[in-house]
Amino acid sequence: MCIFRPHDQVIRNSFGILNLTANADPYKGFDALKVPYYNQLNVPFLYLYNEPQNRKIESYERLFVSATTHFAGIPAMYQKFVWQLTVLLNDPAWSNVHYFVRTNASTFINIPQLKKALEKLPNTRCYAGSVTFNQFISGTCIILSRDVCHKLIQRKEGFELTENDDTAIANYMKKMGIKMRNLPMKFYIENQEPSIEELSSVLHNFPLVRIKNADKALDLQIWKHLVELSL
Repeated sequence: MCIFRPHDQVIRNSFGILNLTANADPYKGFDALKVPYYNQLNVPFLYLYNEPQNRKIESYERLFVSATTHFAGIPAMYQKFVWQLTVLLNDPAWSNVHYFVRTNASTFINIPQLKKALEKLPNTRCYAGSVTFNQFISGTCIILSRDVCHKLIQRKEGFELTENDDTAIANYMKKMGIKMRNLPMKFYIENQEPSIEELSSVLHNFPLVRIKNADKALDLQIWKHLVELSL
């Protein structure tokens, strides 16, 4: 069960996590590890799914019913994100959330380092994450300040996407004159197992860790180590 205890007053770097994921392996394995991690660190979070029909879900899950069954499909990835943002921006339980962290199933959010990174980001007009090709912020993690989220849900053409959602968001940010802010991300994509010492060092230096090897058993092992070392 997700436990969210709102702060007595709004603090500048308060944030919540929206995890765009799928009810399928290997993502279920990764997501199961995140629940105790986020709960122990008292971080508000939700898992967002898009599926063709309703089903029973946990308290920290939300289901966007969509004909697009692939969790990263166009335009469902963007639709379920904006759909949930529209709800949360008017939800009293999320009223203290200033930064909305939109991430995916295979990205580890290193909470202590993320908090440090948020302290250096602008309070408004914030669009941050891992910059790709100097053109857009990767959909692995996109951080938006509350005011930018309000602008995003007002985007009239949002449900007519024909491009990937991260590039669509980047194009809209450019249109509004909001510049990209880069956050360092460590990538584990080469099918090699890192040592415990290396992972400890990563946790001291990177707010974001992308884990997407061909060997999904290796991915799960890396996830387990990162969570164990973090807690």
